[in-house]
Amino acid sequence: RFPRWRQSSRTDAEATDSLLQMSPAAVALLPPPLLPLLTLTLLGALLLLSHRCRRRRTAARLVVFHDGENCYLSNARDLDAGLLVKRTVERITAVCGLRGPPSVVDWLMFLPKNEPERIRHHPTDAAVEALLNAGVTYVRVGSKSGAVDTALKDAVARFSRRERALAGSTLVAILSGDRDFAGDLRALRGEGFATALVHQRRVAVSRGVAQNADFVLPEWDSLVEAAGGRVDTARPSPGPSPGSASRPVPSGKGASARRRGKRPPASPASREGESFGGGGGAEG
Repeated sequence: RFPRWRQSSRTDAEATDSLLQMSPAAVALLPPPLLPLLTLTLLGALLLLSHRCRRRRTAARLVVFHDGENCYLSNARDLDAGLLVKRTVERITAVCGLRGPPSVVDWLMFLPKNEPERIRHHPTDAAVEALLNAGVTYVRVGSKSGAVDTALKDAVARFSRRERALAGSTLVAILSGDRDFAGDLRALRGEGFATALVHQRRVAVSRGVAQNADFVLPEWDSLVEAAGGRVDTARPSPGPSPGSASRPVPSGKGASARRRGKRPPASPASREGESFGGGGGAEG
């Protein structure tokens, strides 16, 4: 009698596993009518595996969360911001092994009020206009220290909760080398999103951040320079406040005493003036 496959209590997956684990000798003992069934089952399992691999390499949507302070654009007037966006999407598509460009690209750039005249790491107004024309959303945050990181982390958390049903067809890229985003990358992967990390090659990224991303692209500086921008090796700084003049840093014993809140030691000439009751009036 032939095995009653249709009436078996095992699941299809269990039946497939058992067939895949059968030795050649056991296959030779199978009745001839079962050989075509075994062949079809093996082919079906291989097709299913191939389909799953192709699905993991296909992303209908690319979502980019851009830390504009860490992966900055600079205020170079020759920067072609539209070309930068295009090439960045192309590199992410190639490195992540996608079969084609994503049909939808959502790019959010987080940055305080843009001031390229005061802060050299901010893009020019023309570059911002080109970014908007390329489909980039400029998320303006406050000027408080850490405002960009906080706003970006909150946006990633909201996106992960809201779009988890589409995780299988969405690739999320974070443009930043900041170690604060290691937990966000780990949470995205836990929800089923494919993740990519884009950062500057010149800035070292901690291992804890890189190992939480499926793909790592240390190419931001080369992408910016290829689009006509410039990237400094120094970390971006907010720069001086408007209207403030730069003052030399005092040095010496008097300076160290002032930093400690103490009165600096008087010079011999001043001590002589004090002993004779000399005041601070101007000379006549």
